[in-house]
Amino acid sequence: NFRNARRYTNQTFLNKTMATTSPLLHSIDDPRNQNPTLIHIPETSFIPTNDASSSSSLVLLKVPPKLPLSALSSSYIIGSSNEKPATLVSESSGTSYTLFRVETSNAFLLVPPSCDSSRMTAHLLGKGGETSFLECQFRPLPRQALLDIMKRYVFGESDGIATKELIRELQCSKKQVLEGLTDIKALEVTSEKFVLLKEELSWDVKSAVVDSCVEMGWIDDDDEKVDLEVVIKEANLRFAGGSGGYNLELDERFLRIAMMDLGCVTDDNNVVFDTDKIALYFAHTLLRERSPYPMKDFLQTWHTRLPGAHTAAPPLSVLAGLALVEKDSV
Repeated sequence: NFRNARRYTNQTFLNKTMATTSPLLHSIDDPRNQNPTLIHIPETSFIPTNDASSSSSLVLLKVPPKLPLSALSSSYIIGSSNEKPATLVSESSGTSYTLFRVETSNAFLLVPPSCDSSRMTAHLLGKGGETSFLECQFRPLPRQALLDIMKRYVFGESDGIATKELIRELQCSKKQVLEGLTDIKALEVTSEKFVLLKEELSWDVKSAVVDSCVEMGWIDDDDEKVDLEVVIKEANLRFAGGSGGYNLELDERFLRIAMMDLGCVTDDNNVVFDTDKIALYFAHTLLRERSPYPMKDFLQTWHTRLPGAHTAAPPLSVLAGLALVEKDSV
């Protein structure tokens, strides 16, 4: 069942250490294997090195079917602590796997090559910590943990946190971390360094974009594309520091975050507004003013605030995730 064996690095399981997987990877799928229960490991894999952190111990690793063996050569292990198990991170596949030690009743025998020059002797593995048996379990990004970390790095109050630090703390791949940062609408302040926007600042940016959209009539035609630079220019005219008096000029980074709730930015840097998302924004403005809101009054006021593209209030289903709709109120 174990598809791979590799030389083991003693630093691997130390607290918060990161160790690259050894290039000495050998698979049971290797065509040199004469038997499906044998792994061929060249003798050179066991030649002692001058590196005090290395040993000739083995790790037998049951690799998940969806993780190609080629991905292991570019992987690394983030060491464990008393609270977190070690994690195998594969950047080439953009995934991470929690490593678990497992018990086995099988006997593993290391047999040297049948040549007179061999300096090795046959011996039984599994004694004295010289062999470890591990299994992998896919590790999703812990979104709440990411959010808790980012709350310590707020725009205007912090220089941000580097992606590599988040990878270490969350024990996930760079791809997983970047996708998570996008999901929570984090802002990249410098190359691969991120902060979280305060709720009020995020709302003020979004309001400036919606005001521009309505006043310029961009929402009147379905699927109308507007040049991103034009939207940035118009939004800055209406932002003016926002309610918090921020001394900043909105740029593409802020607009892309705002558009996650208002529409999308196309690959050719055009902005397309989503009428239902715009309607949801106006519903949100009402609920920020008053909550709970009597249903009849809410629907009437919501309808009057919607831009010209809406001839009627959209279905209440668009409020999913924003408000709890009850019989007589929202």
